[in-house]
This record gives sequence, C-alpha cells and structure tokens, in this order.
Amino acid sequence: MRSMTYNERMFSLFSSTKTDLGIIFDIGTSSVGAALVKFDQGKAPHIVFTVREMMTFQENVDPIKLFGFMLDALVRANTRISKEGVAHLKFTEHGDLNVRRVFFVFSSPWAASETKIIALHKEDTFTVTPELVHELLDKEEELFEKNLTTSGNLKEFKDKLSVVGKEVIQTKLNGYDSPDPYGKLAKTLDLAFSISVIPKEVLEKAEEVTHRSYHLKEVRSFSFSLVAFSTLRDLLKKDEDFIFLDIAGELADVTVVKNGVIVENSNFSLGRNFVYRKVSEALKEPYEVGASLLRAHLDGHVEPGVSETIAGILDTIRTEWLHYFDTALTDISTRVTLPAKVCLIADNEFVAFFKKAIEDEQFTQFGIKGLTFNVQVIDHSFVGDHATFAKGCYRDAFLALEAVFVNKVLHTK
Repeated sequence: MRSMTYNERMFSLFSSTKTDLGIIFDIGTSSVGAALVKFDQGKAPHIVFTVREMMTFQENVDPIKLFGFMLDALVRANTRISKEGVAHLKFTEHGDLNVRRVFFVFSSPWAASETKIIALHKEDTFTVTPELVHELLDKEEELFEKNLTTSGNLKEFKDKLSVVGKEVIQTKLNGYDSPDPYGKLAKTLDLAFSISVIPKEVLEKAEEVTHRSYHLKEVRSFSFSLVAFSTLRDLLKKDEDFIFLDIAGELADVTVVKNGVIVENSNFSLGRNFVYRKVSEALKEPYEVGASLLRAHLDGHVEPGVSETIAGILDTIRTEWLHYFDTALTDISTRVTLPAKVCLIADNEFVAFFKKAIEDEQFTQFGIKGLTFNVQVIDHSFVGDHATFAKGCYRDAFLALEAVFVNKVLHTK
C-alpha cells in the first residue's frame, strides 16, 4: 500500500469534520475556473457550482500584463462563486455550511514542477532513516530552486519562491519497491521525488482575493501538473506508462510517465490561443470575430463557403502544431521510450481537433517515423463517479480532476 504523501498528511491534520465546503480555483493562462465543492468523508466530492472567467486576450503575450489579467479573472470568478454559488447553496439542505477551505491549482507558467530520481548507492549496508531521506530531499530542493532562479522560467523571482508540494512518489531499496523504507537495511536507495514551487507574489495576490470574502480555516496551493499526475495515476490504475498532454490557453504541457513516475516534462507555446490567432490572421479579422467564426465552424453553424475556408486554415494550423509536438517528443525520446497512450485534456471546443490530429499522425521515436498514439480524452465522463455534479452545473474537466485530488488528500488517513 502506498504511504501517505506530505500533502495528504498535512490535510488529514485539518480534517476535523465529516463535511467540508471548499472552493477550488483553476488558474491557467487564458482563464480562471472556480468550483464550489462539498466534501464528505467516504463519498465522492460533489461539485455544486462552477464558473469560468476568461482573461483578456493578448496578440503578443506580455508576462506582466498576463499576471494582471489573471488576477482580474480571479476576482471575477471569486465574485460569482461567492455571490451566485454560495447564495444558491443557502436554499438547499446544505445551507448551514460555510466556505472554510480554498484550494488554488496553478498551471504553468505560474507554477514550476520537477520530478527527479535521487540515487544513493554505497558499498556497505546502511539503515534508511527519516533524517537520511530528508537530507537528500533538502539538497534536491535547494538545487531545483537554484536552477529556476538562475536559468529557469522563474529567474525573475530569485529568492521569492514558495514550495507548495513535496512528494516521494516511489521508493526502492536494492532495486525493489519499498513504500515503507524506514528502519530497513540497504545498499542502494532510489527515491522518485516531485516538488512544485510558485512565486510568492503570485500566491499572496491570489490569497488576498479570497481572504476578503471568507473566514477561512485553511488555504492550500498546488501545481496542476502534479495534481493531474497524481489523480491520473489513481484513475488509470494498471496503466503506469502514459503521456499527459495539457493544452491550455498559451502553452501545451507534455508530461511523460513511466512505471508510475514522471520521467520527463516539456512544453511549447502553442496552446488554444495559437489556433485563434492563426484563424483570425488568415481571415484578416479581429480576434473576437475570428474566434466567433471558428467556434461556429466547430459547431457546424456557418455557411459552407466559410466552413470550407476555415477547414483549410485548420489544416495548416494542424501541421504547424504537430511539428512542434513532434519536436518535443523527439527530444524526449532520446532519453526514454515513449508510451503509446496519450491522456489529453483541453477546452471542450478543441478536444476533437487535437485528438484527431494526434491519432492521425505518425510520430518520431529515436529518429524513426511510425509511432502512433491511442488518445484518452480526460473529461468529466472519464472522471466518472469519482466526482459528481449538481443538476445544471457545467461539467468542467479541469475542476473535476482537481476535486478528485483534493478529496483524496482531505480524507486519506
């Protein structure tokens, strides 16, 4: 049985009642989603109300402006969830519950995550102790933060990062899995260790928004990549090898999982907004018009001539996007063999487009063409009974996945 993670142990300390009412904020690069969720001991999380507020679109992304647009969308999402969602709950059997917990889930570039294999091999037998493991993890954490603040994506936040999650995913002694290694003798110790950091300024500004609205017992933050990995690992069960592809507003994140451990991360700047930009540019229309026509085309609600034009534009976009995706995979494949399963999460309107593009393409591995993928769409139906929605509530796949994760760490003992 898997041992409790750091986050799970922390959450269990704060779970004093059987029912909790919490809000999950999903913070990406083009929108902020929010879900009002009821957590009951021994039950799936019940999502009562969801909202999603879009960020102001930028033709050319400016990181400082993006931060401001994110906070503005967060304020709007929080206002709606606190006024509409909580007010709605007052007329149900759960009307006496108050929001006591808030959970932020940050996608890149707001959060940075890494999984490393820490190996300790000695000629003589040694005893594995908590002190030994903590020493190894502390050194790895220090190195990770140093790399980020000197050459990584968060280098402008030197000395201003907060660790929001540390987890030992897998422990091996002498080459064999050992979920409970303490007190045991070994000559080799291998730890698969994940860590996530978020700039303190991002955390502080986000938390300020919610502190104005609720009397909170606890606020916690996570990176989406590790939330998704942890949840998919549980839901997929026997499928320990897969590629997780998160296509967000500005970025596409690629995470490769082998034997239940994250072994590679990569991303490229061709998310959903890339498609909107290219369509608007090709049609010579403003963003709002191009985006509207594209959505109408995908829904089958434009006249044949316009639809044919947009279909041709999408073919060109598909080729360019696949080139970047193939390049990322080719780089990764020089270090690990790629799994054949891709778990895809994206906005509903683009899921079919990206799924077909990936399944129809033959990719490169070790310089050889011919690799094809089986794509599993991660949506609310994939999550299934692990998270339920109230009648009439929009079934947001990102928020559903996050609700399953939070429920696990709240109630794992």
